This record gives sequence, C-alpha cells and structure tokens, in this order.
Amino acid sequence: MIKDHLGSFWSKITDLKSFAGQVSLVMVTNIVIAIIGMGTGILSARILGPAGRGELAAIQTFPSFIAAMAMLGMPEAVVLFTSHKSHKSGEYLVPALMVVSILLIPIYGLGWFLLPVFLKAQSPQVLMAARIYMAGAMIAYTLAGLPHQLLRAVGSWKSWNIIRILPNMIWLMTLAAALFLPTLAAPFMLSQLFIVGQGLTLIPAWLLAKKHLTQPFSVNTQNFRPMLAYGLPAALSLLPQTLNLRMDQILMAAFLNPAYLGQYVVAVAWSTAASPILNAVGPVLFPSLSALADTTKKAKMLKTVISQYIILVIIVTFIILLATPAMIPLLFGEQFQQAVTPAIILVFANAILSLNTLFGDALKGMGLTGKVLTADLIGLVTTTILLLTLVPRYGIIGAAITSLMVYFFVCTILIYFIWFQFKNPDRNI
Repeated sequence: MIKDHLGSFWSKITDLKSFAGQVSLVMVTNIVIAIIGMGTGILSARILGPAGRGELAAIQTFPSFIAAMAMLGMPEAVVLFTSHKSHKSGEYLVPALMVVSILLIPIYGLGWFLLPVFLKAQSPQVLMAARIYMAGAMIAYTLAGLPHQLLRAVGSWKSWNIIRILPNMIWLMTLAAALFLPTLAAPFMLSQLFIVGQGLTLIPAWLLAKKHLTQPFSVNTQNFRPMLAYGLPAALSLLPQTLNLRMDQILMAAFLNPAYLGQYVVAVAWSTAASPILNAVGPVLFPSLSALADTTKKAKMLKTVISQYIILVIIVTFIILLATPAMIPLLFGEQFQQAVTPAIILVFANAILSLNTLFGDALKGMGLTGKVLTADLIGLVTTTILLLTLVPRYGIIGAAITSLMVYFFVCTILIYFIWFQFKNPDRNI
C-alpha cells in the first residue's frame, strides 16, 4: 500500500504535464540556483575582498532595479496574454519588444542622471561602470528576458528552467576563471562579464522560443493598450515591493549601531532559507490561472493550490524554526547569537510573505496587477509608520515585528481582493 502511494506521488511530481510536476521542476531549479548562488557569493567575496565586493554590489544593484522597471511589466504581460491565447504568441511578443525598445532610451537617460544621486559615495570609476552595466542589463532583459518568459507562457517548463540556470552557471565559471586570471579580478571587469553572461542566454532563449512563435512578425496595434494597462502596474509594484523588503535596513542604518544592523542582516538571510521551496508554486500558478477562461475552474484550482500550499508552508516553516537556534551560530559564528530571536520572528514573517507572493501571482494570473500594486503601496506606508515607531524603541526586534505585522496586513488585503473577484467576477473593487 505504501509502495503504491509512493509510486503515485512520484508519478505526479515527475509528470511535467501536471501542476505538481511543473512545481517540482521549478523547485529543483530554485534549489540548484540557490546552491550556485552560495558558491558565487563565496567566490566573489574571496576574489574582491570587502571593498571590492561592495563596489560590485554598487555597480549592479540600482542599475538592475532601473533595468527591471524599464521592462514596463511586459514580461508579465507576455505571460498573461500568451498563456490565454498561445496560438497568438507572436502577436504579444512583438508588441512587447516594440514598447520596451521605444522607451528604453528615455528611461536609460533618466537612470543616467539618477545614478550619481544613489551612488554619491562611490568613485567616478564605479559610477561609470554602473552606467555601462545599466545599458547592458536593459538590452539583456529585453532581448533575452521577453522570449524567456514566453517559454513559461506556453508551458515549455524544461526550456524555461534551463535558461534560468544558464546565466548563473556562466557567472560561476567567470568567477572561477577570475581566481586564476588576476586581470579579471576587478569589480569593473566582473560586472561587465556578468552582463555578457546574461546576454549569452539570448541565443538559446530565441532558439527555444522560436518553436512556439506561431506568428513571429505579426504586429497587432490593438494589443498595445491592454498590454500596457496590465504591465505598467506590475512594473510600478517593483518599487513598493523592493522598499518593503529593504526599508527596515535603510532606516536601521539611520537609527542603530552598525553591529545591530549586521545582526539583523544575518537574521534576514537565515529567514529566507525556505524561499527556494516556497517560491516554486507562484511561477506555475500564474500562467495556469490565466490559461483558464472559466471562473469556476479558476476558483477550484486556486482553492486546491492554496490549501496544499499552506500545508507546505507549515511543514517547511516548522523545520526552519526548529533549526534556527542551532544553525545561526553554527553557520555565521557565535558572535551572531543575538540574531536568533529576530530570525525566529522573521521565519514566521517569511512564511506569510511567501503566501503574499503566491496571492500576488494569482491576481496577476487573473489580470489584476492593479490590485497587487494597491496592496504593495498600502504595505509600504504601513511599513514606514511602524518602522519609525518601533525601531528607535525596540531595535532589531522592532524591525522584525514590523515585517511580521505588515506582511500579515498585506496578506489580508490580497485575500480580500481574491475573494471579492470570485464573488463578483464582473466587477472591480
């Protein structure tokens, strides 16, 4: 009997035509990427040292954010519209490429003038490297990222996940080469090689996507408006999402001793240990929901997925919680013992955040990116108020409690949006 159940379970998680099989593949890919990321993090730190690693982060972080914003939500729009009508994939990919390409130069110009403000503590060489990196990131995100997302929309999950791993593998090999070639071991050089690695995915992404482009040169101008109406809120939500995740560390840098901030950063790092597993469902749920036209079927799918996902969250969170008191001093050192308590709070917070991510993907799959943006903006305002109230008084514990409270508040808002939509399918809130 047990053997039969195990056999049935194995068949489900290895069948890429099933939802469970697709989630399992994404989960395994997430874990592989996390392992590679651990390796690249160690290598980059050893190669560059603290100062050089900081310069590389300065070159990459804000330009990457601007490049993601410059996509105007078109990757999400390609997924939504193509998964709904896969036989018109070319009609959606080409307008997305055109929209981004037209606005890329003015957005880059804006980023050019903003970078000195956000990198004012950096050297002129770092600033110039960041500007070059931003241009490369925009090109790579446009020409490689959009066809890559089309693969997810048409259900080509093996191809989609291979392209996800590829740039991480190239980055790992680049850093390994830098260990033996001193000319590569510099922030400027490595940042440019990173972008080259991202760009190299362009060829396989297009070769794989071409198989699914039924009308590769078709341009339907009627698609521009609905794709922008869907995509822009998705792009704008990147700002409050990023600030919601980073506002605590930004404000703590203003109020607290650096040693406390260091403890909190470790707590945050540990609390996301379950993310490769918990963040595997949303990428599959999004196109799966948008491919269904019937509201009843969407509601049934969402109910099933959420109920099973909650069980997964409880099990994984419980395991991480049990390991927290022992693993933080073991992995990071005894000097980070103070990080244990905020880490326990943040493990709970991350569990709720994973639910928010899933609910956000569900709303995107129903075409409601505006609702995701609304919830994120409300969360940002709440985060700011609570952090200003709790961090000066309670330090890193106050910051951790803020994350827990805000994520729970945003979770209730997202649940309400989903509930209202299914109760009133022909109305908007």
